[in-house]
Amino acid sequence: MLNTHDFRRPCEDDSDQIQLTKMHKKSQPRQVRRAKKKGRLQRPLPIRCGIPIPRTVKEALALDDDNGNHFWRKAMEKEIASLIAMNCFDFHSSDYKPGPNSQFAPLRMIFEAKQDGRRKGRLVCGGHLVDPRGISTRSTVVKGVSVRLLDMIADHYGLTIVHGDVGNAFITANCLEEIHSVAGPEFGEREGAVITINKALYGLRTSSRAYRETFAAFMRTIGFQSSRYDRDVWMRLREDNEGYDYLCTHVDDFKVVAKDPQRWVNAIAGAFQLKCFGKPDYYLGMDYNFDEETKCWFTGTKTYVEECIRRIQALLPPGHLLCTHNTPAPYDGKASHPEEDKSDFLDDAGKRQYQMLVGMAQWAVTIGRMDIAYAVSSLSRFSSAPREGCQIINSVAVMRASTL
Repeated sequence: MLNTHDFRRPCEDDSDQIQLTKMHKKSQPRQVRRAKKKGRLQRPLPIRCGIPIPRTVKEALALDDDNGNHFWRKAMEKEIASLIAMNCFDFHSSDYKPGPNSQFAPLRMIFEAKQDGRRKGRLVCGGHLVDPRGISTRSTVVKGVSVRLLDMIADHYGLTIVHGDVGNAFITANCLEEIHSVAGPEFGEREGAVITINKALYGLRTSSRAYRETFAAFMRTIGFQSSRYDRDVWMRLREDNEGYDYLCTHVDDFKVVAKDPQRWVNAIAGAFQLKCFGKPDYYLGMDYNFDEETKCWFTGTKTYVEECIRRIQALLPPGHLLCTHNTPAPYDGKASHPEEDKSDFLDDAGKRQYQMLVGMAQWAVTIGRMDIAYAVSSLSRFSSAPREGCQIINSVAVMRASTL
């Protein structure tokens, strides 16, 4: 017989429910959180080579007034004058209305101090605010194995090697996007004017590609063709039909391997501004030394690794020094098993620092330090979520590269 009574669900008692979630403190309002930490402009100025580095044009001019000189002002004027000479801008009145396809991007002056005390200013564009959809931003560089193959070709066929560096490389190419901005105080009397950007300024996502296309078009005009294996290795059959001349590029660094390399260096100097060129002694982190006794070229990584050590040392607190570790790396203990590290995760600043250390160590492996390849590959696995212990081991891995 069916039960005619209505079924009722019993009342649930909350007393037997288990609390599985961890109790967190209620987040504070943004205004309170910001009040505890000084803003970027309120923090002390960074010091490089004993010189305070300004973060804005206003701070640069204030430093000049305090010091009774015009070092930073002259650095800004030199940078702006060189950009205007390269036809990087078109200036318009403040009420000028750009076209519908033009995008706004702010301009900012980045400051730096050289070891000899010179001040340097670099005007960059806020490319992170520009939408590059529809325009390719991909740009290639020469492969590491191609550089070594060219060294072997030069030795086998008795060719001469010359290295060079193109100055202000990006602004020699036209901008691939329609971008406008407003002139700041670094432009002097032109402050407030609307600017149309004509050249591929540093900071734009398409600048590297624009420069590569410009340099590639120039290489074709002088008879070079890119190789099938590496599109950044250029070849040209010599007039005597007895061999090829070669040229490879890594952004603005180039390497010529030819019977008469000065011929091609002069051709490049006629179309671009060369910062430096000469016989190989340092290229892409590798030291080049020619031994007269054995008539052989030797490559090394000493200069690059010493620069890595200097940067790591600068990250340490005052009074702390890096200790030297001998190779090979240990095969037991915590240093050989980063996957067993249970220390705390790094914050965002520590994560970026860890990734920088991994990148420096990876390039050291690429240019010849294969003895730390396994350690670096092990540490690279934790780049997305590194821990405090992994960061210490990472610094040690770079330090080991300096012992040979």
